[in-house]
Amino acid sequence: MHARFLSLAVLLLMAQSACAHSPPAFRPAEVKNGSLKRQGQVWVLQLSGTPKQRGKAAGALVGEQIRWVLPRYLEATLGSKEVSGQVRGLVRKMAAGIPEKHREQIEALAESAGVDPDGLLVANLAPDLFAAMACSCLAVSQEGSVLFARNLDWHGGDALAELGLVVVESGEGLRFASLTWPGLVGVATGINEKGLAAADLVVLGRGAGFQPGVPVFFALRGLLQTCGSVEEAAGRLEKTRRTVLQNYMLADPRTAAALETGPQRFRRRDLSRGHVAVTNHFDPDKHPKGRYKKLIAAGKKGGLDVSKLQQVLKNVALGDMNVQAVVFEPGKLTIHLATRSRPAAKGPFHRLDLSPFLKGK
Repeated sequence: MHARFLSLAVLLLMAQSACAHSPPAFRPAEVKNGSLKRQGQVWVLQLSGTPKQRGKAAGALVGEQIRWVLPRYLEATLGSKEVSGQVRGLVRKMAAGIPEKHREQIEALAESAGVDPDGLLVANLAPDLFAAMACSCLAVSQEGSVLFARNLDWHGGDALAELGLVVVESGEGLRFASLTWPGLVGVATGINEKGLAAADLVVLGRGAGFQPGVPVFFALRGLLQTCGSVEEAAGRLEKTRRTVLQNYMLADPRTAAALETGPQRFRRRDLSRGHVAVTNHFDPDKHPKGRYKKLIAAGKKGGLDVSKLQQVLKNVALGDMNVQAVVFEPGKLTIHLATRSRPAAKGPFHRLDLSPFLKGK
């Protein structure tokens, strides 16, 4: 039906033109159903209540940042700060698969922040629209402890730099934390109160089009809101109507799995000899030499702790596209997050214990 309509090369050229001016700084604040506070070096946005209430609160707390970043992100990805009629029609068609409560949250956020809701949809549908996110993940299990390392390499990095944010949501289903930027209601990287961590990775080079279903970021958000383990999440995703070719990494305190998916494809690869890796292709034996080979070599070598996994992420980061790097300790509900520089994996990484937020303390 729809081929993701901008190539990686074109998007990268556009991304280079994004404005380099610094974004407005986050400021501590509280409103009904929300608060924005700095925890060490990480900003945490807490949202509660109904979807509309959460969207309204987020717009009040980070609306200034959304108004700054959204036109720059649109220019970096679409070549224009305004959404064309053609793109509006496309994103509205895709948005039909977003669960109603999440669409309500996007609409409330757009109204509260004073931005174009279709522009927000472009950002929230990025994996479905663009084949230009090139991420990498490695999960390892040693002495019964699972660690999960994730790079997010995303075009538009000039616009996203300096606005990394952790959003913690409650009010329906399981509490979860999204490692994100202002304006995203869907989830690209996150962890929930049960210690289930999840991330998506675009599949490159297959040329398949969009099929009606639940868009990627919202499928992943649904996993975090409803599932407490890799087993549950893999089962739910297999039953979900999927829109485009996409890889996922799931990890919980006990195990991890890479999922290679498409509208008609679902393949699960579990931990093997204590590690599992995934980048932007299907079938491990067909991965090109490069990032995947480095991840597998690190996993086979073993002895990987948090600091060594941070070095692994640095070794496979894709330059200025690398806007987020994180190591999860699912059993401790703890993250080690880098977002402020590019490549993000160069650090510094900041440790954040999410248990007080996810356990509702």
